[in-house]
Amino acid sequence: MAILILLLNAGGVWAARLNQASLTSEGQISRLLLFFDMPAEYSLDLLDPRVVALRLPGSISGTGMPVPGGDSIIEAVTANSNSQGLDIIIRTRGAGATVQPSFDETSNILTLEFRGGILPPAGAAANDAPPQITAITLGGRSDAVRLQLSGDKRMSATVHGNGDVVLLNLERGGLDPEVQIYGSDERVLAMEIQNLQPFAVMLKLSRQLDSYQIAPQDDGLILDMILAGSRVPPPPPPSGRPVEIPSPPPAPSSLPSGALTQEPASSSLSAAGPLPDGDEDDLLLSPSSVAQVQGHSARGAMPPLLPPVAPGGLTVVAGPDDSEGPPAAVGDRQPQGGMVGASLAGGDLAAAVTSLEEGRYSEALSGFENVLQSSPSPEQAAKAAYGMAEAYFRMNQHDITFYYTRIMDMYQAAMVNYPDSDQVPKAMLMMGRAAGMAGENYRARAYYQWLQSRYRDSDAAAWSQIYLGNLENSEGNYGRAIEMFTNALVLWPDSAITNSAYMGLLQSYFGLAQWQNAITMIDALLARNPGMYLEQPEMLHYLGEAHYQLQDYGKARDYLLWAYNLQPGSIKDGDILLTRIGDTYRFEKAYRASGEIYNQAVASFPNSEGGQVAKMRLAEVEEEDSEHPWEVFQVRPNNAAYRIYLNTMEQFASKPVGQLATLKLAVWYYKTTAFSQSIQTAQDLLSGHPETIFRTETEYVLDLSARARLRELRDENDPAGLLKEYVRLRPHLKQPESEDMLQMLAWGYENSGLYDKAAHLWQVLGARNPGKPNYWVDAARNLFVEDKQEEVLEVLKEVNLDELDPERQQEFLFLEGVSLNRRGRYSEAALALQALIKRDMPDNYAGQAFMNLGTALSHMPGREQDALRSLDLAEYELGKEPDQEAMRSLRLLTTLQAGVLAQRLDDKNAALGYLQKALQLSRDPKDRAPVLYEIFLSQRALGQTGEMMKSLEELAGLNISPWSDTAQTILADYRMAPELQRVGRQLREAGAGAAGEPAPAN
Repeated sequence: MAILILLLNAGGVWAARLNQASLTSEGQISRLLLFFDMPAEYSLDLLDPRVVALRLPGSISGTGMPVPGGDSIIEAVTANSNSQGLDIIIRTRGAGATVQPSFDETSNILTLEFRGGILPPAGAAANDAPPQITAITLGGRSDAVRLQLSGDKRMSATVHGNGDVVLLNLERGGLDPEVQIYGSDERVLAMEIQNLQPFAVMLKLSRQLDSYQIAPQDDGLILDMILAGSRVPPPPPPSGRPVEIPSPPPAPSSLPSGALTQEPASSSLSAAGPLPDGDEDDLLLSPSSVAQVQGHSARGAMPPLLPPVAPGGLTVVAGPDDSEGPPAAVGDRQPQGGMVGASLAGGDLAAAVTSLEEGRYSEALSGFENVLQSSPSPEQAAKAAYGMAEAYFRMNQHDITFYYTRIMDMYQAAMVNYPDSDQVPKAMLMMGRAAGMAGENYRARAYYQWLQSRYRDSDAAAWSQIYLGNLENSEGNYGRAIEMFTNALVLWPDSAITNSAYMGLLQSYFGLAQWQNAITMIDALLARNPGMYLEQPEMLHYLGEAHYQLQDYGKARDYLLWAYNLQPGSIKDGDILLTRIGDTYRFEKAYRASGEIYNQAVASFPNSEGGQVAKMRLAEVEEEDSEHPWEVFQVRPNNAAYRIYLNTMEQFASKPVGQLATLKLAVWYYKTTAFSQSIQTAQDLLSGHPETIFRTETEYVLDLSARARLRELRDENDPAGLLKEYVRLRPHLKQPESEDMLQMLAWGYENSGLYDKAAHLWQVLGARNPGKPNYWVDAARNLFVEDKQEEVLEVLKEVNLDELDPERQQEFLFLEGVSLNRRGRYSEAALALQALIKRDMPDNYAGQAFMNLGTALSHMPGREQDALRSLDLAEYELGKEPDQEAMRSLRLLTTLQAGVLAQRLDDKNAALGYLQKALQLSRDPKDRAPVLYEIFLSQRALGQTGEMMKSLEELAGLNISPWSDTAQTILADYRMAPELQRVGRQLREAGAGAAGEPAPAN
């Protein structure tokens, strides 16, 4: 059933063309963005809990579908062309995902937003490897082109075509890059591989497509795509139709290297002109705010200079504080007044332009409004409308969240009213910037991609590529950012974006901890502009930081001192620079020199973050901690540092240095074994500052302290506390199902009486660790307590006895022997228990081992005497702990069983002796009742009538059914016996007298 139908352009004659599709993810949200050239009719169908069908009647496709890759919600996206239009099938990884569509009428972008869903367990599909294409053959016949794919598993694919372009998408499976393509066909002008996983290919034909089909052969191991036709191209649309967006080239990032070639964009700029002053504000971050990965240093960087991170981790950092003004730009500063120009007719318009250029945004806004109210020419009105939107954006960009909707509305109104203006590309660029600043990166990407698809040769398109790269950097997607910036340099050479592209690459290299590449990039920048460092000392800061991370402290110090000394009083982050210089001495163990620098930082910048970091450095005592590769761990906990941390947290609560102090305090608590306080401190840091630049380090400390706290509870023998804390701390554990965590959890379950849960975890551990058979024995022990003997035996089948140590061999034989005995497999049980008894078994096994061996032997013909001896030994071993209730109960069962066995052997006196001992061990009436009944039987067999009657009377008085009922019946029979004898005698006497016979003697 269609869950939503929205008609746009109902009844239209022209088909909407899908020009581009992209997939983005943000946390637990995934968005599929579809770019059309005009409004489209669409509906959504939920085919099953994991499949959503997007129906696009009347639409055609000119692009392939995006590859989900590691998307957490969407598993596959495929497209099918049919006689009604286009169907896009989206398969989610789990059931229950929700989808919300929205259509942007300004840009004709349809967004499907997916949330939630129940994801399958990790590794659930590990055994279901996708098919791989083993060969591609291109050939044909006189009337058709044939493309054949051969695979190692069954394949399925979708095909859709339009004009002279055909797209084939494999629903699942990929292509080995080494696979060769065989054959050729002159009717195929180009074949472009768009995706490797899942495989997608586009064919450009020499003439219009007439028909196509996909034909599976050999049960899907071969797919044949047959293409035929010679249609005449459709006529162009009427002039009233919305401007068509040309089909954009496939994004380089989604293609294998060399799969496609792109013609470089023209270096000429569009009529929109260069960007206005200030647009470079977010193109450069100082080294103190670049996300990075620590190299082999293991010392990290000095926050808030550069956040210290562990090898392999990433730390995403926020940009500079807006209150300090925008960061300086590097090179190629963009000319002023590019958006509206300065040589326009009309004094009001020229004055408004000047105000905008000079940053008087309120005046500019009023000026542009005056122009619109004074009957301007169409050209002047268009420039005023776009100028007014920009002035409003500039005026409110530092409070973008509040003004975001109004900013977007003003730009959209200008584009609706003046769609033919040369300001459209710049407007789309600014809308993308606004969306990015408001945190809607997915929407910013959509604007930038739309801009590049429609205005590829514009200056705005070139800058949009830079902003796309900056978005990737801000999200920690450094490899993707490098690709963006590299493409910018290739597609727009010799343009104003060149230096910005280099700077973006530099930040990407910092993010990837590729320090040598960063140094090479700076050298290239300085070669282009040898005097750049004079205008931008931050370049030297970057150089120094890169050398610092490479542990070349001498060279790092040279560059850092150079940067600081160029403008010691005004350089941005001067306090940070000075403190970092101290660090270069510190890690060379020149503590006196580092102390002098730190003191200078405190004296020069007493109220700054860098100065406060220097204070912490001065209070800390160096102590190498090779176990943890973090700078914050390389100090010894002391009271002086503790006080500085608390003071810094209070004085700089909202600043990164306050967050650093909180992190250091959490480490201080951890090192003093105050694990609960460490956890609480780290939790407070993350809850108070969700976007902290120290998130990665804080999560590391949380994981460390949480594991230590759980171990502490285990050492305190507090299983209930451990289970409770595990539930609370689980979100902070990096590997909540790691081997050591599952061991502790299983221990907690077992010692809390939750044996089933414990057994399950021990089995999981056994399956994960084939070389550790002890886990299977642990699982069997818990199943044994639950009296699941058949499961015990199944689990023990996983164990090779010879692989166990002697102690575990004893436990194995005990569990196997007792379980076999309880399952009635007596011969096998006897063998296992005899093997155990031959060993030097511990006392806690001996009594039960002999008891179960006796039981097993008693069921084996001819082994009754051996069984009785085993029961005697069992009673002796169990009697070593007479005060333990569990042992007393087992002794009771043993002596009772021995008594019954002696009865079978017709040893009446021995039987009675066993049973009387059992009666002494019986404290509960329910235990005494069966013992008294067996004693009664033995006494009757021995003719001990008086003792027998006492046993029956006691048994009857217990009121335990059915034993007491039976005793009362027997007593009644015995009490009635004399009367029955007298009556019988009288009857016999009367009968004898009637017959004249003498009466029988008494």
